[in-house]
Amino acid sequence: EITINAGASSEDISIVTGTSGTFSKLSLEIKETPNDISPSTFKTHRWGTNFTYTLKEFAPFQPVTIVLGFAETYAPNCAPGMRLMDIHVNGILKVSQLDVFSAAAGCLTAHLETITAVADLEGNVALSFLRKRENAMVSYIHASTAMSL
Repeated sequence: EITINAGASSEDISIVTGTSGTFSKLSLEIKETPNDISPSTFKTHRWGTNFTYTLKEFAPFQPVTIVLGFAETYAPNCAPGMRLMDIHVNGILKVSQLDVFSAAAGCLTAHLETITAVADLEGNVALSFLRKRENAMVSYIHASTAMSL
């Protein structure tokens, strides 16, 4: 089981590229967060045109459930279609044209995407975030095997 607060730490050694960021208007609060995830998690994020996390703690070909968390905190993107991204797992498109603002029904509201995948031959799960419009971003990553759910 792996949980990552994508923008909170420089110790994210599994990422290839991307920039960590913090929501600058700390006096504003994230409106809703699901599954007992701390609202502060959604005030940080990793962003960039394209970036990849490689999660390395799984057995070869092991099924994995991945929960990705997002919240649109950048005011210019607080409208439908302003930030669009694709998400690939081990090279396979899993989420197409994700619009965080629309999926969360507004700004400052957390949104979770749950996807399934299979670890590769080495037990790795590579999560690639690809810009379609504006920068791709993610705040939260949780990956677990079917047995640990």
